Amino acid sequence: MFYNPLLLFIALFVWIGAAQEASMAQMKSAVGSIPVKQAMLSDFRSLHKTDSLDRAIELTLAGSQKDFPVVENGRIEGILT
Repeated sequence: MFYNPLLLFIALFVWIGAAQEASMAQMKSAVGSIPVKQAMLSDFRSLHKTDSLDRAIELTLAGSQKDFPVVENGRIEGILT
């Protein structure tokens, strides 16, 4: 290790990679059995084409939804992110 400092950098990158892999494995085991139905947003709001940005800001601050479908006559015209 003292003769070749490059080995120290390689060891650092291997250690960081192993820590990330362990973190990912822990997260996967914690949420792996939860169905998507429980994680999805089921009560979402939509905007009309004529709504102002103030309305979008109100809805953003009032809940956890950050993306809003923009609809007109029951048809999606776009998404406001």
